[in-house]
Amino acid sequence: MAITIHFFRNRNLKRIEYDKLISYFTDMPSFRRYDADDFVELLNLDENFELSYRFLITKRSRVNSIYNLSPDFVNINFLLEFPLLIPSVMAREILKLTQEMCKIFELETYYNGIQNIEPFNMVKLINYFETERMLYLEKNKVVDKYFFNKDKLSTICKFQQNIDNLRDIYKDDYKVNRYKIMVNPNNDDVVISVGWQLGTPMVFPPYLTHVQIEDDNNLPIMIPADIFFKYTSKYLTEVKEFLPEMYLLKAKQAQKVKKYLRKFKKESIPANFYKVIRISDLLEE
Repeated sequence: MAITIHFFRNRNLKRIEYDKLISYFTDMPSFRRYDADDFVELLNLDENFELSYRFLITKRSRVNSIYNLSPDFVNINFLLEFPLLIPSVMAREILKLTQEMCKIFELETYYNGIQNIEPFNMVKLINYFETERMLYLEKNKVVDKYFFNKDKLSTICKFQQNIDNLRDIYKDDYKVNRYKIMVNPNNDDVVISVGWQLGTPMVFPPYLTHVQIEDDNNLPIMIPADIFFKYTSKYLTEVKEFLPEMYLLKAKQAQKVKKYLRKFKKESIPANFYKVIRISDLLEE
């Protein structure tokens, strides 16, 4: 199930330059171009959100009701498709990029939630997305999607979204690792974890339920976050100006924490007990 947005252009404007439109996307590192017989696909592979979505330039119109739409606009056979069952914060990021693209190329939008072609409207599109998602969830039983606290999920996504910025800020002084999201196969409880190489300085993201530790022999152990922070809290520095419950473990302190490895191992849980999922498999509850 996907949300589809079609793009149009005012007839009074000169014809769109598709080479420039394609370059706009392919100049971004996360986009890939794929050519088929009847379309060009511009696929975004978002590693931080573990999400993919695509823009398509098609040979033929894919607008079902095109003859009912205003003749003042030209269908440029260009559209966006992105998943319906993703967190709202991810949909908003996709739409922010789309909004900027519409501004640069002077594009108007049409989708099932409106009667006619109109300028890009972020509020209406987010409301449309959330309404469609709610209706779909009410009518369908979904699998491999897991509900999670809305505010915590927003914060988790903000951290994940800013991984590259944080790495630029902390450079080689601290490791900044992505979340590792899992679920308990017995009860579908969501596990929010992060990997940490024993003894290395590290940025610990918010709302962890578990920490996955690799010792000097690269043997991973997984422990509940409350056990980890029980022994390490006195060595951590909170980064209050960015996100709640985000901590730094500095180099000297990281070495001191190594002495707790034996205690960590006593509290460890087999990591392979849990099912690995994507952060985009979480939905606001």
